[in-house]
Amino acid sequence: SFDETLTSISKLGSIQLYLIILGTSYFLQEELFFKFLLFGIILMTGIAIPIRYFLFKERPKREKYSNCIEKIKASSFPSMHSARFSFLIISSYIIFKNFELTAFLSSIYFIICFHRIYSKKHDIFDIFGGIILSLSIAIFLSNIKGF
Repeated sequence: SFDETLTSISKLGSIQLYLIILGTSYFLQEELFFKFLLFGIILMTGIAIPIRYFLFKERPKREKYSNCIEKIKASSFPSMHSARFSFLIISSYIIFKNFELTAFLSSIYFIICFHRIYSKKHDIFDIFGGIILSLSIAIFLSNIKGF
């Protein structure tokens, strides 16, 4: 069905896929890509968790929470699905300069973002928050010597 297909595509923004790509880049000895992705996820998570906790924003479809970890998960800003996948796109373009890969990943990205809004996990503000977070981190990392 349409909903199941969108849900499956949306999972491409999950931490699990990010870690698989991170591990694959390590085993393929793509050292620069690996380092970029590793430092990117550390920074994204380290910045997003305090934002989600202290500037808590309800999801469009509210989620109940009873502890700190659940509160962070129930917060919608910034969208980590959006941040992770847009960081993958930006990183792959910075490292590999492959326009076709970037275009392909971008088309998947739009489906992920659409599903996050459609399923009421995020609104457009959350999505843009994820984009800004990932873009800022990519710019920061690309200006560090050794990257």
